[in-house]
Amino acid sequence: MAEESLELDGLLEACDVMIELGQTQEALIALGRLRDQYPDAPEVCLLLGDCYYEQGDLQKALDSYMEASFLDSDWVEPHASMAFCLIEMGRLKGAWEEVKEALKLDENCATAHHCKAILLEFKGRHTAAQKEFTIAHKLDPERFFVPVRATKEEFDSVVQSVIQSLPSKFRELLKRIQVIVKPLPEPKDNPDEPFSPLALGAFDGFSIRDPGAEMAPCSTIYLYQKNIERVCRTKEDLVREIQVTLIHEVGHFFGLEEEDLQRLRLD
Repeated sequence: MAEESLELDGLLEACDVMIELGQTQEALIALGRLRDQYPDAPEVCLLLGDCYYEQGDLQKALDSYMEASFLDSDWVEPHASMAFCLIEMGRLKGAWEEVKEALKLDENCATAHHCKAILLEFKGRHTAAQKEFTIAHKLDPERFFVPVRATKEEFDSVVQSVIQSLPSKFRELLKRIQVIVKPLPEPKDNPDEPFSPLALGAFDGFSIRDPGAEMAPCSTIYLYQKNIERVCRTKEDLVREIQVTLIHEVGHFFGLEEEDLQRLRLD
């Protein structure tokens, strides 16, 4: 039994490395075989969920996390993973329930504290959120950090500096786009796309490739300050992330799809 457990651990570690290297399809095949071989192993289901999450298939990720929780109801990790997945899906009420369950099972679960911080931000409780980010960082400093913070004026100033640093042709086109900084996303910002509470930015309007674009109303780029800050450790990171996010959304104005932006490394 011990040898079998060691073998499974080694195979799961290999799959985890594949996911980190972006080899998610290969990892899915390997994990599918492992699930057939070890049908009662919640660790396989959890990693399968991580793999689906990396592929952007949030529903399959959630289903896999739920299966892991069913196989081991006292294991905290599936609940914490479900919480993060539900936040990404915009199901904040369900995410709260999973955070509560995770912290009930283990009050030192760093992922649960990180998710709680995000949820508190959406409630406007920013001081409490910052406290939870700090707890998550102390519990797992390699995975989580305390987000860099800027005032609204500082953030707006960086945005304007980034715009001024763009090539003149870009700046000329930006005259046809209004750039709005908001604390966090709202579904109404981009009604034609699925709502993602963790989005760094959004584009709402017409691309220059659309028929009648010349007569179309002004398009809008939204930049979400709290979400951008959350992925930045330093002010230098903040400037870089604003630049990448802004150019990414300008790319949509040019009619580029997400796949095009990924190829250009503007994702």
